[in-house]
Amino acid sequence: MQAPTFLLTAVLCLSSCFGPSVQECKEEYRRREPNHIACRPPNQNCKKTKSGLSRGERFAVLFHHNHWRGVVARGEQNATWKQRGNRYAPARNMLKLIWDNELASVAQARADQCTDAHGSIDTNDYLKRFTTKFNFTGENQAVRLSNVSFTGRNWSGMIFTWYSEIRYYPTDHIMEYKPECHAHSEHFSQMVWAATQYVGCGATDYTIDPKAELPYLQLYVCNYGPGGNVLTTPLYLPGDDDTICSSCPKGTACNKKTGLCELGKGARESQEASEEPAPDALHKEPKPPDEGRPTSARRNGADRPAIVRLPCAVTWGAAVSAALRALLF
Repeated sequence: MQAPTFLLTAVLCLSSCFGPSVQECKEEYRRREPNHIACRPPNQNCKKTKSGLSRGERFAVLFHHNHWRGVVARGEQNATWKQRGNRYAPARNMLKLIWDNELASVAQARADQCTDAHGSIDTNDYLKRFTTKFNFTGENQAVRLSNVSFTGRNWSGMIFTWYSEIRYYPTDHIMEYKPECHAHSEHFSQMVWAATQYVGCGATDYTIDPKAELPYLQLYVCNYGPGGNVLTTPLYLPGDDDTICSSCPKGTACNKKTGLCELGKGARESQEASEEPAPDALHKEPKPPDEGRPTSARRNGADRPAIVRLPCAVTWGAAVSAALRALLF
């Protein structure tokens, strides 16, 4: 059985590393918010065994995010999931996500704070994770717990789990974001929020209480800019099969194959100048969230089933109206 996966949401709404390996408490953070995520002292109860992302993990994050954004943009998810309401329309303005090192640094700072021994974390601090580029950022988290040490990370599984909340998001809320407390879908909506263009993630393997029943934990954190899940605003602009990515924002162009709006050639070449090609394995169809499990746990079946925990009150308290968002910028 798969290692338990606990999902948390707070959407207002690096070993060999690529980008910053530890959080950086920038002067602007300290000046605007002394308790910024990146400026907090280390969690003395957290014993980290691995911190940060490898180059391969970074590409995995981008590939799996953009894969599922493309599935939504092309209107292809309807063959897989039974949606509430009508068919999910293709998107006219879904942006392709790009990696952002500063978002990743703040996400890593969050991950390095760890959780308590049960995987719980305070998520109601959305005003304390801004960056120099984005005053308003979104955040998705996932926690895995196991009775044996992990042999690797499972980004495809975590991202697929966030995406799978599509089954709870009604199609009549595409043009006007309205989260429902009884059906949590905030990870999905942030993940496919069309106007979000940048993502940066962090992860930490750690233990809190070695005597706990499930002492080994992994915390995954992804931050998004600009943040999504803004009340009364569109998830994306719906269209039809003939208008997929027909309303791409200025500076981007439609990729008919992926259905995503991508940076123009010059900007894209500048953005990718220092990037290496992604490993071939990352271009395979994403698998369900059962890979990356601890090997010994897979053999002895000692892990518990996955559990989903999404505090609705935090989501509603964190979601901002368009007016408040205007004040933040």
